[in-house]
Amino acid sequence: MATCKQIYDNMYSYLDGDLTSGQKHTVDNHIKKCKNCKTYLHNCETVNHILELMKDIPMDNEQE
Repeated sequence: MATCKQIYDNMYSYLDGDLTSGQKHTVDNHIKKCKNCKTYLHNCETVNHILELMKDIPMDNEQE
């Protein structure tokens, strides 16, 4: 069974779809059983969503 640290270290690769099917399966199973890692996954998804939204906000130097 994977440790929480292993899950944390692989979370963004998991979200980006960069894990092998076996690694993804390991993360999926761990998240089903671990409340802390499930919360961490949710937080990472939220950060990704916010960053996606920010892509469309012009920066000061882009408004000229």
